[in-house]
Amino acid sequence: MLPELLGTNLCSLRQHVERFAFSVLWEMTPNAEIVKTHFTRRYTIQFMNIPKSAANDFHSVILSKASLTYAQAQAKIDSPDDTDLSRDINQLNQLARILKRRRMEAGALVLASPAMKFNIDTETHDPTDVSIHSEWCFVCLLCSVCVIVFLNLFI
Repeated sequence: MLPELLGTNLCSLRQHVERFAFSVLWEMTPNAEIVKTHFTRRYTIQFMNIPKSAANDFHSVILSKASLTYAQAQAKIDSPDDTDLSRDINQLNQLARILKRRRMEAGALVLASPAMKFNIDTETHDPTDVSIHSEWCFVCLLCSVCVIVFLNLFI
């Protein structure tokens, strides 16, 4: 685990706070097919023997629109409103579902359980609801695969 200062502040994406990053930007079809991939960076990547021309000439800065818990993001999916944030989350969720379906059809091995949260009745202590958060990991996985392919070109 990271020290608290790093884990909760300096290395965290926080609402309306700029963070330098190494980013993978995709242009995708509505069917989650990658049309174009861009890699951006903040610092020169000399230590990996990657030619400077391989990385983009501009720096990547992330400015988060919102800092949401899984429950807040799920609420935007379950009851979308007419905001850009809600539309973005739902579009990302649709792409994540397509990516998940493709990986499962290709025979993906599932080793870990999805994150689950139980809501408990305060009087009876019985579970009243369960929420599962598993689709988001497929977008992160796609990003990791793209970075691995990119780095393998130069190693």
